[in-house]
Order: sequence, then structure tokens, then C-alpha cells
Amino acid sequence: MTRYFLLTAALISLRADLPAADLPRGPYGKELSLAGTLGVGPAFDAVAHGNYLYVLAGGALHIAELKDPAHPRVVGKLGGLGHVRQLIVRKGIAYVTAREDGFFLVDVRQPESPAIITHYDTIELATGLAIAGDIAFIACRHAGVELIDIANPKRPRHLSTLRVGEA
Repeated sequence: MTRYFLLTAALISLRADLPAADLPRGPYGKELSLAGTLGVGPAFDAVAHGNYLYVLAGGALHIAELKDPAHPRVVGKLGGLGHVRQLIVRKGIAYVTAREDGFFLVDVRQPESPAIITHYDTIELATGLAIAGDIAFIACRHAGVELIDIANPKRPRHLSTLRVGEA
């Protein structure tokens, strides 16, 4: 799985069409040009998985088809997820943290019609996310890291909380 962090949910490409002498010089390297956008607005997180790009923007999960990566096309959307922050996609499920709105498990096997499997109310602001095996590790800002058993996606179960300071 490849992870992309896109502040504008835009696809960019290097200006490979310019001779090296014409490339802009500066502290940040070669200038990038905009190749296209998805039109979903500013995004918090995006993940390319298989032939799809999953993007969290505007309280929604947007799914774009990547058959032609230069011209991605949004094929599905699920709104109402709140203040979305991070996402991981694996085995047909998108795992989404959404700050005060908790943790969502979304069925994305049919990209055109994603559907919430379940919502889990985390102990505090669900921000960061990592998954190992059947355990989701959710950074809950001031409360630490909450460990959740996700072996049964319909019934996530609290396992423990690790106090780590601000996460």
C-alpha cells in the first residue's frame, strides 16, 4: 500500500518536458506543475490501494478510480464522517479516524457505494491510526493510544489504553 499526503488532493507531475537548463532553481528543487485535481477540496489523508485512490476531505471518504492515473475519476463517496483525519485501507475495509467523531470502519469492496460497517466511539479525539494484525492503534490526542480489537469489523472491542502524553 502506498500512502500519499495531499494537502489539496491534487495530482502533480514534475516538469520533465523542460530542458535541465530551464528548470527553476531554488531551495526546494524543481518546480512542480499541476496535472489535475479530483475536485474534492483540501484533503487530510489519501491512500492509493489497488486501482483506487481513497481520499478524506470535507467530512467524507472519496474514492477515485486510477485506471488512467493521469486522469483519476471520483466513482464513490461516503459523507457524514465528521472531522476526518487518517485512513488505512486493507481487505476491502477503510479504517477512518475522525477526531471527536471517533473511528469508522467502512466497507469499500464496492467503490461506487461505500457503506459504514460500524462506528466506534473512541475515548477521546481520534487523530492518528496504525493497524497491526487485528489491532487498531488510535492516537487519541491527550488520552494516549487506544488499542481496539478489529478482528470482527462489525464489533470492534476496546482492549487497552496506553498513556503516552499528547499523541
